[in-house]
Amino acid sequence: MEKRLKLAQRLLNPDDSVLIVTIDEKEYLRLGLLLEQIFTGCPIAMVTSVISAKGAARQRSFSRVEEHIFYVLIGEASIAHGASNMLPAYHDEADDNFGDAEEQEAQPEPIDWLGLRRREPSSKRGARPNQFYGIFVDETTGYIHSIGEALDDDVDRHSIKVPKGTVAIWPLDSKGRETLWGLTPDVLRANWAKGYVRVFNWKPAQKKGTVQYLTTGTIDKIDSGLVTITGRGEDGHVQGYMNTDTVSTVRPKRVWHQKSHNAETGGTNVLAKLIPGRRFDYCKSLYAVEDTLRFAVGAKKEALVLDFFSGSGTTAHAVMRLNKQDHGRRRSILVTNNEVSLGEQVALIDKGLQPGDEAWEALGICEYITKPRIRAAITGRTPDGEEVRGRYQVRGADLPDPFPMADGFEENARFFNLTYLDPEAVEAKQSFGQIAHLLWLIGGAEGPVIDEEPRSGWALPERATYGVLFRNKGRAGFAEALAARTEAGAPLRHVFIVADSTDEFHRSLEEVGADPARTTRLYRSYLKNFRTNVIDLKDEL
Repeated sequence: MEKRLKLAQRLLNPDDSVLIVTIDEKEYLRLGLLLEQIFTGCPIAMVTSVISAKGAARQRSFSRVEEHIFYVLIGEASIAHGASNMLPAYHDEADDNFGDAEEQEAQPEPIDWLGLRRREPSSKRGARPNQFYGIFVDETTGYIHSIGEALDDDVDRHSIKVPKGTVAIWPLDSKGRETLWGLTPDVLRANWAKGYVRVFNWKPAQKKGTVQYLTTGTIDKIDSGLVTITGRGEDGHVQGYMNTDTVSTVRPKRVWHQKSHNAETGGTNVLAKLIPGRRFDYCKSLYAVEDTLRFAVGAKKEALVLDFFSGSGTTAHAVMRLNKQDHGRRRSILVTNNEVSLGEQVALIDKGLQPGDEAWEALGICEYITKPRIRAAITGRTPDGEEVRGRYQVRGADLPDPFPMADGFEENARFFNLTYLDPEAVEAKQSFGQIAHLLWLIGGAEGPVIDEEPRSGWALPERATYGVLFRNKGRAGFAEALAARTEAGAPLRHVFIVADSTDEFHRSLEEVGADPARTTRLYRSYLKNFRTNVIDLKDEL
């Protein structure tokens, strides 16, 4: 893990990027320590997400129902607020009955109530004025009777007279130490009169409950119509939900319990519809990955998402769904091997096959699962050419998007196979096309690929995000094209200049007017060394 994380650190943008790692309970402690050791000074948060209410048996231990998700925030990166806090107040435990859209109805997101007592270590009595006082509650019903006055720091709370038939609730922590309420008495009374304060989970026998309130943000949403009030409780507190046709901004919690995150219904069953008859164990829920990414790149419509343990291709599928929802142009790069399962290896060896044989490679995870899954998701057609059956699941009030899976996505995909160079097999006069796709990746993996050297000595196709200067004779034409692109407000992301010497490179750089920070020198010998013996770089949709 350490080697992989150090490599990931080199790939991440130091100014604004997020590293996301999922892991089970067996290694999460080691992983947490590694992340703190490698990403010094970066905020790190761990989310616990329920992925199956059924649970998976652990010998001599509890049944596993969750996985853990680490977020490492690098540079200016932060977690985006969303339409759901990810932990509904009232959750249906029938997790495994979550099916297709036509079988489910979207459940509105309830109002998010927060505890009134301040919980930070610095919030001790006396730290802030006017925030230590009693809240008097009917000892039978748990309804608020009245709100007391703020006490001076030297006044003993036990000396305060409690109205008949009520008990006083004070801001005390779990050890009985005096802390603070989050609002002053006057503000709390005004909010209580409007139904924005309540006592939750009242226990008459113990005469205990939790004072909760609505934050200013939630109150603003009520006033602006982003929250619909459906009624009031017997004590007068408001009841309602976030509107389905608006976008709210709720801070997500660190424990997630979403029906759509079920690994079987949101993962295995989705994969079975896309590539029927092809099984992949431990497939993540498409919607769980989608939500995980949304908190990192939901507001970044041009984000680049790299998954170097891609498995069945769920990450690419999730990025497509994010793009469909907000018309984004996010890109994803997946990296995977083409492993064959142990059982299949034994069967293939018995048939006299070995790695590298066509029949062996055809059953590898990339060829048999990942590529077909991505093709099916984009085209809406299974590997047999049939329409993908079913619809994407209803996500709840925040994301009601149950469109048919056969609709596919307006996305492009390109597949590459990595191989090692065989110096003995390198032939003379090798074409530029051998490294063309690597330059395209460096240039942003968007737009057309420059795969041959034109007679002009330079290449900059329309809609391309990078350009290549092949020969000195092309400097003038290339400079003119670069200037035109910059003037039109579409500057290139990268420029490649082929030069045999350092002096030649700098002369070309100056004459064409390219940005040195976005320019790479290519030796002619460097081009020749990018040769392969057997490789298919243009297997594309």
